[in-house]
Amino acid sequence: MIDLNHQMDERYELMRKISNERKEKELGAFYKYDLKPLFIMIDEFPSLVSAVEDLPQNASVHYMEFMSALKQLDLKGRQAGFYLIIATQNVKADDLPSTIKDNMMLRITLGRVSSFTYATLFGEENKDKKFKYVEKIGANRIFGRGYYGIFGGPAKEFFAPLLPDSKDFDFYTDFESLPRIEDEKTQFPAEVVEEKKYLQADVLEKLEITRSTLKKIESLLKENLYSLEGNGYSEKELDVFRKILAEAEETGHTLRDSVSDVVSTLD
Repeated sequence: MIDLNHQMDERYELMRKISNERKEKELGAFYKYDLKPLFIMIDEFPSLVSAVEDLPQNASVHYMEFMSALKQLDLKGRQAGFYLIIATQNVKADDLPSTIKDNMMLRITLGRVSSFTYATLFGEENKDKKFKYVEKIGANRIFGRGYYGIFGGPAKEFFAPLLPDSKDFDFYTDFESLPRIEDEKTQFPAEVVEEKKYLQADVLEKLEITRSTLKKIESLLKENLYSLEGNGYSEKELDVFRKILAEAEETGHTLRDSVSDVVSTLD
């Protein structure tokens, strides 16, 4: 998820560059720049969140970083062509943070779900709607029936498309037969600028700081909505770190205040 968030930021940079070259007054959607959509599908979302929460402290991914990246993808992703699809059995109050839930416009239920799930997904506008579970019509069993709605609007009856009989159809075989979409970076070689990346050990040596101080700065940058690129540290990021440390030393401010001051001056 964190890598996908970095990819989204890189795509925005590419879109802005092309937009500026075209002298556009405002940034358009991804398809205006010949970019393809990317769909992020998460099945059993509460299970994934629980697994991330249970990771040890020294793991490479932490819960707050994961949730921060997820929220950014949910809030900013659509214009860049990143579409988030979350699936779960039933929605409980603490399964989806309100920031994510309120920004997911299309909601779909299938089969039998709880009344609380209907209320959570379809909102106040549908509080008086009588949701029905239809198992059979006559002698025929009903599959794939449910409801769909754009959040804030009325929920309507929905039927999911049915796959062929499992005796004749294998999803994985069919999926493997689909053509692979090449990485968009290979489509725009002129737009990809190779730059030197520094390992964490290099950064600690160059800045003469401890690992805990570096992690503290990174955390504060995220709080101030400044995204690091990942996969090493760029020269630009090193320069930001230097400015923060210099600000703290010259003014006597805390790291939190220094990060906020420096971020406010960045483009």
